[in-house]
Order: sequence, then C-alpha cells, then structure tokens
Amino acid sequence: MPEIINPHDKFVRELLSHIGTAADFLQHYLPQEIVAELDLTQIELLKDSFVDADLREHFSDLLYRVGLKRDGGAFIYVLLEHKSEPEAWVAMQLLRYLLKIWESAIAANARALPVVVPVALYHGRKRWRVGTRFSSLFAVTELALAREFTPEFKYHLCDLNQYRDEDIRGQVELRAGLTLVKHVFGKTLGARLAEVFRWIAELPERRRREYLETTLRYLSSAAERLTAEEVMVALEEAMPEKEGELMSTLAQKWFEEGREEGREEGREEGRRNEAASIVLRLLHRRLGILNAETQTHIASLSIEQLERLSEALLDFSGYDDLAGWLREHAEPRETGGKTRENE
Repeated sequence: MPEIINPHDKFVRELLSHIGTAADFLQHYLPQEIVAELDLTQIELLKDSFVDADLREHFSDLLYRVGLKRDGGAFIYVLLEHKSEPEAWVAMQLLRYLLKIWESAIAANARALPVVVPVALYHGRKRWRVGTRFSSLFAVTELALAREFTPEFKYHLCDLNQYRDEDIRGQVELRAGLTLVKHVFGKTLGARLAEVFRWIAELPERRRREYLETTLRYLSSAAERLTAEEVMVALEEAMPEKEGELMSTLAQKWFEEGREEGREEGREEGRRNEAASIVLRLLHRRLGILNAETQTHIASLSIEQLERLSEALLDFSGYDDLAGWLREHAEPRETGGKTRENE
C-alpha cells in the first residue's frame, strides 16, 4: 500500500477501510438502481492502489469487490479527491485506473472483463461543476465521428458540498466522518464538533476510543482554523461522563501532532500555548480554580513538560499533588511566578 502523506487521505481511508462503514457508504451514496443489483453482505476491500506516485498528495483510492444479487461480482472503485478545487481531468485519470484494473483481471486469466463502477468522492471548498461523463472532455461531441470513435463512460460523483448536514446519511460512524471532511476546510467545523462527538460517543467503547483517536489526529493536522480550546469545549459538551480519560487522549494526540508541526518555523509557540490551555482546562476540572501564579507557571512549561503533566494529572487527588509534581519536574523559570506553595 502506498505511503499516505495527506491527512484527509489518511482519515477517509481509515473510515472506509472498515467493511461495515464501506457497505454503509455504498448503500447510501451510490445510485439506488445500482445498489439494488449489489449484494453488500459480500464486500471485500482489495489492497491494490492505482494512483500514480506523483498524484498521491491529492488523490487516493479504494477498490472493493462486491457480490451481485444475480450470479457473479463487480468492483467499486472509489477515487478520493482531496484538492480544494475540482480536478478537470478526473475522468481521464479514472479511465487510466479502470484500464489498470482490467489489465489485472486479464493477467489473472479472467474470461471476461469485470464491471467496475467508478466513484469520485470530493469534499473541497468549491462545488464540483466538472462533467461526469468522459465525453465532456472533448471539444466536439455532436458529430457522428465523436459518438462512434471516442470512448464513453460515466462516473458517479459524491460531492459532499451538495449535501445539507441533515441529509448526510448512514450509521453514526459514517455520518461523523463525512460531516468532518465536509466542514474541515471551512469556518463551520467548530459549530459541528459537539454533534460529531455525540455520534462517536454512541459507538462501543473499543471502537469509540479508536475512532476518537483517529478523529483527533485528523483535526489537529488538517483543520487549520480550529483551536484546541474549541475541541475541548465540544468534547466536554458531548461526553461529560467520559471526560477524564477521553480529554487526556485529546491532549496527548494534540501534543503528538504539535511536536511534529511545531518544528515548522513560527508554529511552535502557538502549539505550546494550545497545549498549555488544554492542561489548564484539565486541571481546572480536576482540582478547581488555580491561582494566577500557578497558571502562569504552567503556561510557561515546555511542550514536553506539559505532556508529562497531562499524563500525571489524572492521578492527582488534590492541589498538593500538583504542587509536588511542579517542584519535582518543572521548577519555575526565573521570570515565572510563584506557586501557591510559595505564597
């Protein structure tokens, strides 16, 4: 499988690699006349990828083998488009990938070519206004020679911008994921987070933890306009009864991404401030309001110290535990304030 270098690609691929979620997606987002011919209880994700190496930053793909209600099977080829604007030549790219799938079938001694349903999944900032028929790429289509001597096929487009939020369908895992990728480029993501987290909270515990981790990693690396504070508020609202462990997970995942992205020039201080905000919020809920000097001390800690503190604070039973931890692991800088212990 190719290296995944795009956070949108990684998130959507992880979402649709779960067979149940993939079947849910095909059930609700393929044309119903196509779904009526499929047996989605027989679905298999194949590991092959057909996207050229130089295009993997903006595209990825998933290939499924599905059963038919009549004899035989078919393939569903999903091309994931992660550009912020529609790709004019996507039909050309799809044709190349369809040919590769058919060539693989011939190499496997197929007696006939399998049916492949091409699907483009798009969530960019602008609506998709590119024709979905291959013939739309040609300058002249009305002449007989164009009809007789040029290839023709149609791909199914799933443009998430065309769906109102209330029209995004499927089980909670699919709805949560598609809602995130729909809003990830815009200003409305923060307003949708609490609802997304409430959907995730409905999942069984093990899957909830896995999905939350995937979601937080995606948000920290892909949602440019989102702050850690907004995520914390939404998570507290959606999952108050599970706040301790899950909020610690949030802090840790944000720290991991922050350490990597913070190395980029001009971003480290912003990430450290976000990390400090998370830890202070966790401490406030655990111990109550801290005095100004202690808050200033904690806000001055490094990313590494803040990470260690976020791990330790779940075991604190009172303020003395925090003060002892700070004395042992994070002496205040010369310009820092006093802790409550020094008052």
